Amino acid sequence: IDKTGKFVIPPVLMHAYSFSEGLAGACIDVNNPPDLKYTPQNQKELEEKMRAASESALKDRSLRCVKAWRDSGTWGETAENGPEWLAEVEQLLKVEPGNDDFYAYRAAIYTGLYPVKFKEAKASALEALAINNKNALAHGVLAHCLTVNKDNKGAIEHFSKAIDYQPQKPEWYANRGLTYEDTGENKKAILDYTSMLDNSLDKAWAYGSRAHARLSIEDRAGAIQDSDNAIEQDITSVFAYKQKADALSRQGKFVLALAELAKAEAYINPNSWEMLELLQMRQSMLGFKGDKAKANAVQKQIQQLKKQLVAN
Repeated sequence: IDKTGKFVIPPVLMHAYSFSEGLAGACIDVNNPPDLKYTPQNQKELEEKMRAASESALKDRSLRCVKAWRDSGTWGETAENGPEWLAEVEQLLKVEPGNDDFYAYRAAIYTGLYPVKFKEAKASALEALAINNKNALAHGVLAHCLTVNKDNKGAIEHFSKAIDYQPQKPEWYANRGLTYEDTGENKKAILDYTSMLDNSLDKAWAYGSRAHARLSIEDRAGAIQDSDNAIEQDITSVFAYKQKADALSRQGKFVLALAELAKAEAYINPNSWEMLELLQMRQSMLGFKGDKAKANAVQKQIQQLKKQLVAN
């Protein structure tokens, strides 16, 4: 590219070395050789194609950042690559400073960083909405930022707008459902998780979340059924095993509940905070079961793991 960022040599080479005296060595794919005789018109078309590809990639990456709000695996990816993605969207904003989607993408990526930049995410989402108040992603990111500030009413309002403008997107139902649970409106949360089932391929999470909400209204049988549905969709769904174990323990079926925790343990890193939570559930159930010796043994495991996690 030249100093203005325009392509001088189209990016069709497999590798290229530095220039010396006006020349540079380069490699091409001999099985699929490029046409190096580009006219300005062809070059412009190439630039537009690359810009569209870059925008498409950013759209996908911003969605991954939204998914990272509830998925630790996705969060690890966004935290690692977020700074690079931000640099790309900043370049696009220099070319199109009035593009509301770019501000929304940037807002979403801010929420996927470590540490998360909620202040910057909120500001970028508001910039997007100032240009286009119907930008669903911007409403969704703004809602997420509001939940962090404990403004659940405002968060529900903006998640609802995101759903109005993008009703097929399961993430907005998922996050509004979580917010409804935080406000104690569990029946509304159940409706959102049910809507998510109609719009998502990730049915295991939706079933597991609905099981959690059903437990909040003491629908233990419904929670067990939803947990089983989640496990049928994804046998590694630790969240679903925990919901089923919780429901069974509330029915006084501690042996069955502990068996579900044992199944979950197979899919958990033994040196993780998630394992600590599982051990705490196990200790509580053993205590209710009246098995003090095993409960005390688990308590020692909890203390040891907690020290290890804090040290790391």
